[in-house]
Amino acid sequence: MSKLKDLTGMKFGRLTVIERAENDKHGRARWLCLCDCGNKKVIRGMHLTSGHTVSCGCFYKENFKKVSLNCKYIKHGMRHNSIYYKWQGMKDRCFNPKNRCYHLYGKRGVTVYSEWVDDFQAFYDYVSKLEHFGEEGYTLDRIDPNGNYEPNNIRWADAKTQTRNKRNNVIVEYNGESMTLKDSAEKSGINYHTLYNRYKRGWTLERLFDKP
Repeated sequence: MSKLKDLTGMKFGRLTVIERAENDKHGRARWLCLCDCGNKKVIRGMHLTSGHTVSCGCFYKENFKKVSLNCKYIKHGMRHNSIYYKWQGMKDRCFNPKNRCYHLYGKRGVTVYSEWVDDFQAFYDYVSKLEHFGEEGYTLDRIDPNGNYEPNNIRWADAKTQTRNKRNNVIVEYNGESMTLKDSAEKSGINYHTLYNRYKRGWTLERLFDKP
């Protein structure tokens, strides 16, 4: 068993680790932290080191409040534009803990480019110049699914592209090229579910693509 790393004195976002706290009910290490705002909170070590938790909760509350206030005073005349709703949805996923998808975005540390948080027009000016803007079947997508909504990391992508860009995709090597398991199924002519079941059973790469 690897030795637990002492996080005492280390800083993660707004949080400074004070001391070791009692493990959670599953035996996972937790630490007592002091937030820059003055609040103290006990947080799991893996949430600190992974960047999932960067404050006692004040960071997200401040940003969500800021987003909500700015939404009330939009003067760009595009409130009913579909891109405006995408802009709102993007921010809500990152800053609103009550959003049903928050655990996949804000809680993981995914945020929005600072110049876009308050300025819809700046966001619109950028995304409207990207390839496939306004084309049917294309929605906003992050190129790096672990990255932020920011310049050079967003694009308009169709459903097939987005499906192949999920964090939980299985990546394998076929004919010397790295690709998703779904792509390798198409190229090899082997049924995807057959490949997936082989992968789950731990088949070697050499056997994975044997014809049934």
